[in-house]
Amino acid sequence: MKKKIVKLLLTTILFSFLSFVTVKIVSKVKQKAKIDERIEVLPFFTFQKADSKIVDKSMLSNNKPSIIVAFYPDCEHCQYEAKSIKENAEILKDVNIIMVTPLLDSLALVVFTKQFGLDSLSNVYVTRDFKSMLNDSFGIKKMPTVLIYGAKNNLMKRYNGETKIETILKILDLPHN
Repeated sequence: MKKKIVKLLLTTILFSFLSFVTVKIVSKVKQKAKIDERIEVLPFFTFQKADSKIVDKSMLSNNKPSIIVAFYPDCEHCQYEAKSIKENAEILKDVNIIMVTPLLDSLALVVFTKQFGLDSLSNVYVTRDFKSMLNDSFGIKKMPTVLIYGAKNNLMKRYNGETKIETILKILDLPHN
């Protein structure tokens, strides 16, 4: 009798655990699908430059592709992205580029912007995510992440991790080596 109770108890615990895990997995899949749907078209965003000026979707040049690069200033892969943007500034001159970090440190943002010469590029906005939109609106948790949008604000490609500039240029159908 005792063995049957133990067996029943273990079966119940196992079933409960499996049910819990299944619900969590289904929930994550649904959440990812919602984010994927939300970012199909460039969502409205509000980010902030180091000088506290606001940058939002309405400020982007119309009928031009846009690239969103989520980064950390001290991340080597993110620094590669910034360096590549500066080195290809002439090719990218007709692309809106929004670099955004979840860090709120203004000084780190200023140093990063100057270090990589991004402050001299009128089409590049180096910003901070003061409203937590990276995760909430774009589903970005990993840095760097690159989102490439076409001229009509449609998502062309999403890359998680360092992305070679040649790959970005190819997606945008811009000249590259």
